[in-house]
Amino acid sequence: MAGMAALYSAIRFVEAYGLWRQKTWAEWLALVGGCIYLPLEIYEIHAKASIVHVSALLINLVVIVLMGLVLLQKQRGNHA
Repeated sequence: MAGMAALYSAIRFVEAYGLWRQKTWAEWLALVGGCIYLPLEIYEIHAKASIVHVSALLINLVVIVLMGLVLLQKQRGNHA
């Protein structure tokens, strides 16, 4: 478990470094990282709906949509 926690932490630090340096790969990593939590959040709402669970899902969806829009804008900018 400690090894998994260390790996997760290392990935998040790499992601933070990339986002700080405005790297596109880090934005993709953040998008994928946000999507990974969706099934768990949906399961938690299904198991026991609460304002906390619904809020977590909504906030995560907003972050995912914003990251997706940023990536689409960058992609369109590269093609122009």
